[in-house]
Amino acid sequence: MNNTSRDWTDLNFLANMLTEIAEAGGNISEACRNMAVNRDSFYKLTRLNPDEHEGAKFIQENLPEAIEMGKEALVDEARRRAFSGVREPVIFMGRVSYQVNPVTTEIEPVTVTKFSDRLLMFLLGGLDRRFAKKHELTGKDGTPLGIATLDLSKAEEGDLDKLIALGETLLAKEDDG
Repeated sequence: MNNTSRDWTDLNFLANMLTEIAEAGGNISEACRNMAVNRDSFYKLTRLNPDEHEGAKFIQENLPEAIEMGKEALVDEARRRAFSGVREPVIFMGRVSYQVNPVTTEIEPVTVTKFSDRLLMFLLGGLDRRFAKKHELTGKDGTPLGIATLDLSKAEEGDLDKLIALGETLLAKEDDG
């Protein structure tokens, strides 16, 4: 349940809200849920005149940094999963397998470390063009795309109207498709 009667001038509360946004990966909706804050009220605060509202000024000055910190936390987590992996329990015949820890003699699940090659590929693609996803555009049957040129100095009367009509037709097809 969201509390709609917040004191939006309480800078300690707003600082905690920004911390929550950063910890939520920059996701304002999730941060509002975690802080029991009405999301619409928070967004209204971001649109208030900062010269007339101290809380709005504080949020508008610091929200971009909180979102950026959240994005960096997501990248750090992706990096960790790609390089260090994630421990997952071993499932055998539909059940979690257990073992005795030789040091503590406690029973614990058997786990394997799984690495994310896809995350690693995305990280590499962002760092080095050689690993980025490539897109190749070709014409009909894989032929190279031609570049059409139009010399309007040689256009005859009515050619421009035909060209405009052709453009409108192509745009209509694009909107339908």
